Amino acid sequence: MNDTISGLISLLFCLAPFCAGALVIGGVGFLIIRTIRHQRNPLTAGQVNARSDALKSQVRQMAGQLRPWTADSLTDLSTDWDATWSKWGRDLDARGTIPSLSRPKEAAYIAFALHVRGAFEPDGILHACTTQHAFAYRLSQRGVDIRVDDSSLGRIQPDGQLLDVESKIIGEAKRPGGLPALFQIGSAAILRDQRERSYPLILDGKIMGEIANPSIQMLNAIDLKKKNPPAAIQHIETRAEREKLWLLALAILQVAGYNLLESIWTN
Repeated sequence: MNDTISGLISLLFCLAPFCAGALVIGGVGFLIIRTIRHQRNPLTAGQVNARSDALKSQVRQMAGQLRPWTADSLTDLSTDWDATWSKWGRDLDARGTIPSLSRPKEAAYIAFALHVRGAFEPDGILHACTTQHAFAYRLSQRGVDIRVDDSSLGRIQPDGQLLDVESKIIGEAKRPGGLPALFQIGSAAILRDQRERSYPLILDGKIMGEIANPSIQMLNAIDLKKKNPPAAIQHIETRAEREKLWLLALAILQVAGYNLLESIWTN
């Protein structure tokens, strides 16, 4: 009898590590599956509001270090960005700045922070600011709603049409289609991206300027090998403040939103 009990105890001690390992593996697997299922769902209204408040706070903290926005800043805004980020599954959090084209090593023009779910059909929130204006973007499958200084500027439809606050079509800004591809051959990285490098903003039938569509950043390239970035806004054809706001709002979305997302998810 004693030998039987001793044998059972010895067997339990032998099996204990395997049982513990199985529980850990099972628990990790459960969390991964739960996360994947959770992240397939769009953000809820409660999640959007909570994230939006947090992102707005982050941008405000960075705002005091920005370069003053002047009348010449619109043509001096770079398509480069400097950011830190973290990824968990399909969720991405990032914060950073967009510098001056002429003085990239000095204080930046724009601070931004975002939370996005999904790579190329993003669902999320982007906040950004200059020293003059604050921008808020709600990205979803129905397009991008844009607010400037807590007032609605309008919405970008998925097909690039622009709507005003009354949902009337006022123009278009159609981003070039397609996606970049990065190939790793030995120690060399080869980028294939044949998209047009800019697209026009058209309001009331007139071209107001062009928004740069830069290629993705090569995140592992050293500074000496990086190409000089183009200006974010080119060939400006307007002096109206509201039209300039549209140009700036779209340029921020392109650089801090689409280009950053494509760069991080492609590299």
